[in-house]
Amino acid sequence: MTLIPEQLVGQHVRLWPSVPGWCPRDTLYRLWAAIEQAKAGPQLFWGRQDASIHTDLTAFVKFMNDPGRQLVLVTDRLGRELAGCVWFDDVIPGYRCFESIFITPAYWGESSLETLQLVFRYAFDELGVQQVWAATPWQSAKRLGLRAGFTVEAVLRGFALVSGRPRDVTFLKMERAAWAARYGGSLEAFLPAARPFPSRVDGPA
Repeated sequence: MTLIPEQLVGQHVRLWPSVPGWCPRDTLYRLWAAIEQAKAGPQLFWGRQDASIHTDLTAFVKFMNDPGRQLVLVTDRLGRELAGCVWFDDVIPGYRCFESIFITPAYWGESSLETLQLVFRYAFDELGVQQVWAATPWQSAKRLGLRAGFTVEAVLRGFALVSGRPRDVTFLKMERAAWAARYGGSLEAFLPAARPFPSRVDGPA
């Protein structure tokens, strides 16, 4: 099943699977600039000791263009303003994936929650996995994950070294069966007011 952007739109945001040649050429620059403006790099890339991934545009583009990584853009509902991104690592078709999310401060709150709900739809229906995993040392990210339906599978004490300081890392999981039970396997179950948006041919602005 291939989900078109119109099937990944909620009340606040929409998801755009990144397709080479379809998104504007400056998309990755705009993402990098948004992360820099939010000063979110150290928190977002907490698992990597090399700071160049968020301080250097070339390193960031190389990271996002990794063939094993799948990038999904997040915009406002109309596709006019970049709101963040989601990427999937360690995708094993039919089994599992790991997701990471960045949302600009202007879209924190309900838009962040809605983004995660749409991410589940994309992961289960498009990637075809049975499990979506996430890992974070940040309590705010953990709380957001729990609100969206993730369950805590493990806490590894002192697992990450962030800015020279050991931090506990929480591993979270959402299973397809739990998602179906929580949301009825339906976008409308958690977005009752959502309506299909007219087709666009120009991608995110």
